Amino acid sequence: MGVPTMSDLTIHRYDVDLDDWVEVEMPKDAVIIHAEISDRINPTGIALWAVVDPGKPLTRRVIYVRGTGHRLGDAASARHIASLRMTLASGAVLVWHVFDGGVAGDE
Repeated sequence: MGVPTMSDLTIHRYDVDLDDWVEVEMPKDAVIIHAEISDRINPTGIALWAVVDPGKPLTRRVIYVRGTGHRLGDAASARHIASLRMTLASGAVLVWHVFDGGVAGDE
C-alpha cells in the first residue's frame, strides 16, 4: 500500500438535509471546499464538496446551517464554508450560511 501522496486525494460530493445542524460521514482530515443548494436527490438540501483521502477511516463531521438574522449559537466558532441563495416558488429569496463544525464531539 504505501504512504498516501497528494495524488491519492480526490474530490467527493456529499448531499445533506438543510437543517440547523447535520452530521455527515467523510474520511478523516477531509477539507470541505464548496457548498450549494442541491440540484438532485434532495432539491431542498445542500450539496457539499470535499477534498478527501478515500483510504483514511471515516469520521462524522458537524455541519451547521443558519439563516440570515438567525443566532449563530455553536456555529459561531465553526469555519464558514459558503452562503447560499434559495429562491422559493413565491419569488422570495432565503440566504443560508453553511459552517463546518469539525469532527463530531464524541469521536
